[in-house]
Amino acid sequence: MIYIYSDLDSIYDTRYNLLELLLGKKLLNDITRNYNSRMNDDFKLIPEDIFKYYYRKRDLRVMYKPRPVMIQEYILSKILDLSQTSLSRGGDGQVTFLINTFPYLLHDSKKELFKSYFLKHLPKRTNVELITYEDIPYKKYDISEFVLYDGLEKIDKLIKKDKIKYGKFSDSLLVIPDNLIKNGPSFEDRDTILKQLEMIYKPFINIEFCSVSFFSYDKNTPT
Repeated sequence: MIYIYSDLDSIYDTRYNLLELLLGKKLLNDITRNYNSRMNDDFKLIPEDIFKYYYRKRDLRVMYKPRPVMIQEYILSKILDLSQTSLSRGGDGQVTFLINTFPYLLHDSKKELFKSYFLKHLPKRTNVELITYEDIPYKKYDISEFVLYDGLEKIDKLIKKDKIKYGKFSDSLLVIPDNLIKNGPSFEDRDTILKQLEMIYKPFINIEFCSVSFFSYDKNTPT
């Protein structure tokens, strides 16, 4: 079985919803002008440390209006590709999309809605499974690809907590946004820093960066 892993905070923009809850729609408009090209989560009117404080305390209110983001399309496309590749090599084509719902406590009916939403875009031989774990459940599932907004933070936590050794995820891919840069460097410096991060984590896992816009709600897109 091939597993692709993500969470609700990566495939829906709960950060945008939290900003809306904290600031209201009027003030939010001032922030979101550069939202999809931001370098970090240090927003105007709300410094990054304050934002992260409230984000750690988030609850189902930030899911009051699920706002899907473009990374969903990448995941669905990747699942189809992996399934077809498996079939072409004599495999069963089975791929499971693991969605971690932590820290949200969802009723079974809500889980079924999320599950059916993705299943309607996938062939029968693929599956969607909703799970609830505080950390990445890598011991239970042999995960081939991780698609996570805060992927480096989660991988760092595993390395420190479980003392992950080199090579543990050497065949796995971690897809994360490219807004990890502090203090607004030039684009040339930014590319250098991202390449350095790839090299630093290479012994543990393969990293692929994509635009933060792929993980971000576009207010010009109807929901």
